[in-house]
Amino acid sequence: MAILPALLGFLYLSVCTSSTPLSPRGGRSLSLNVVDNGGLGWRMPFDFPDPSVIRGRDGRWYAFATEGNGRPVQVAYADDCLGQWQLLDHNPLPDSSWTSGRNTWAPDVRELNDGSYIMYFTGEVPNSHRHCIGIARSWDILGPYRPDPSPWICPYDQGGAIDASGFVDPGSGDRYVVYKVDGNSHGPPTPCGTGVDDPNMRTPIMLQRVGPDGSTKLGGPIEILNRVPHLDGALVEAPNLSRRRDGTYVLFYSSHCFQDPRYDVKTKADIERILTKLDTADEGKLGSAELQQLLTQLHTSTRSLSEDTLQSLFSRRGVRILGQYAFQDTAKPEHLPALRCLNNVLVRSSQSRLFLSSEIGANKIASLFKRQDPEDDLALSNIVIFSCHGNSLDLTEVLEKDGFANDVNAMIARYAKSGPFPTAELTSPSAASLRLLASLASRYESQAHLFLDSVDHVLDMLARVTVGSPPLELPVSLFVNCLPVLPVQEKTKISIEAIDKLVEILKASVASYAAQEDGKEILPLLFGLRRIAQSEATEAKTHLKASIIPTDEDRHEALGKGQTLPHKILNLSSESVYPEVREVIMSLFFELSDKDPSLFVHNVGFGNAAGYLSSQGIEISQKDLGAGALNAHINPITGQRIDSEPNTILPDMTDEEKEREAERLFVLFERLRATGIVDVENPVVTAAREGRIEELPSSDDEGEKKDGKGK
Repeated sequence: MAILPALLGFLYLSVCTSSTPLSPRGGRSLSLNVVDNGGLGWRMPFDFPDPSVIRGRDGRWYAFATEGNGRPVQVAYADDCLGQWQLLDHNPLPDSSWTSGRNTWAPDVRELNDGSYIMYFTGEVPNSHRHCIGIARSWDILGPYRPDPSPWICPYDQGGAIDASGFVDPGSGDRYVVYKVDGNSHGPPTPCGTGVDDPNMRTPIMLQRVGPDGSTKLGGPIEILNRVPHLDGALVEAPNLSRRRDGTYVLFYSSHCFQDPRYDVKTKADIERILTKLDTADEGKLGSAELQQLLTQLHTSTRSLSEDTLQSLFSRRGVRILGQYAFQDTAKPEHLPALRCLNNVLVRSSQSRLFLSSEIGANKIASLFKRQDPEDDLALSNIVIFSCHGNSLDLTEVLEKDGFANDVNAMIARYAKSGPFPTAELTSPSAASLRLLASLASRYESQAHLFLDSVDHVLDMLARVTVGSPPLELPVSLFVNCLPVLPVQEKTKISIEAIDKLVEILKASVASYAAQEDGKEILPLLFGLRRIAQSEATEAKTHLKASIIPTDEDRHEALGKGQTLPHKILNLSSESVYPEVREVIMSLFFELSDKDPSLFVHNVGFGNAAGYLSSQGIEISQKDLGAGALNAHINPITGQRIDSEPNTILPDMTDEEKEREAERLFVLFERLRATGIVDVENPVVTAAREGRIEELPSSDDEGEKKDGKGK
């Protein structure tokens, strides 16, 4: 779960538990006592900057601080968090490891689940004024802590990183680390004496989720705050994350200069207050930087706060306000966090999707695609995908008249030519663009022909994809799901490389999914192959036939009984419990047989073809079924070579058995002829007419002969 903290700066903070009355939710409350300019409880008559506090298993409180008083890392203790603190003559981090051994800042100690301790610290990079974040471990709270041999987080080209602080979410047990990317380390001094005073310099506070060991990174870092120059001054730093009992996340952080009296305390307004501020913002009173900051807060809140807390965002008004900033006529910095926030709102609230039509409209949404800004692609594609399902937004007019389809085609072409390539990650913008293409072509079937230009680009990317296991997982499924809805059948040329890749996917899919005895996972792939078979791309179809139509070698066994790809496909059509699977497989073979019933029967065997021909109302003549129709050496029913059929020696039939078999064949052929599937004369009737049937004497006749009464 990603965290959205409320934003709260601090000047000087003392936090400890107190025996306060029961909170409205039950249980004891946590008192957060904030006092400007120090002086609460911590009677520390010594320089002790950037402190972190932890309670040891011995009941004592321990505080760790930045280098000072002749110690690389300082440590103090107290028997009570409000009591008198004593500085220890002790260095818990004696090994400087990868650091210069100087300017070690902001040590933060946390206990792990296994009872060990981890220290996050800021170390100076040798021969540089920049810092990076390291980790060290110990089984004793006082150390010695053993550091890793290299930095843990070090975005050196961005200025490094400082002020790491750990956090365990009490709701989920997940671990996180917050830290600052130290853009202030670039350039000439600020008024604070710490780096460049540039309003465009980024000094973001980042959030990194970690595993139970406190250091294994789970996913990438998330930016949760950046400074607003006219509000925060030259810097923001020293983040510390907490969670209130009502579920709100609170981020304590420092802004302005540490020697400035404005090194102050801020609190985050709730979502309703932010929306009100955005809704009533007069031009000139709120600049783009502040608007961007407010919308970033809303965006991050959608990642973790409860649905109850976010109801204002989910409302008609919330969608309208977000749309106002997301879909501006000209691109401004605040539009991207607004767009991403709106995307998250639609993800979390199906009800909010109903407001897209009335509060934003198709024209505004489509117009943003004309910018072709890769930064917009992920959120913008997702928003349109949501519009395709269960709401009143109609994109028909913008598709037909405003060039919206051309803009989508241009986006697909951009990713096909320049990348990045689609991945299985939910944050992949090119993957979102393919989902958008499939959704639009499916939802607006009458306008699907407008996406013809995207077919080659989809097939080009498909030809380059690596097939994994299972084969129809992301990103392969993204391409496969486009084929059944795109106008592939209108193509006159399709790359052979794409056909080879589709056959590779088909082979792997049949092997992977056929054992499940339904094959429904393969349906989109089969539908896509059928569209290719319906096209006029002669060379591609010939190449596909060579892989799917049974060869003479395949006919050493009855079709559907062997191990080659044609056998396995035919076997799947007969074994699947889903009629759709059999239908699309047989229709694929029928298309590849040039819609010729006789050739179709030859290619799959009459036993496989009969049901499909009947369902399509297609008749086949006795001549087409005859042994000499296409190949006299092929059994037309099974498709097997006659010389490969087993020589089964059957015992001679008695006269009664012959009579019963003749009657059975007569009835079966009469039923078959009545279905209209085939135009064939009953062989029993033919034999009788030609005098080839001998009437056998009945048992009564035999008795009469013995008595001398027979004729």
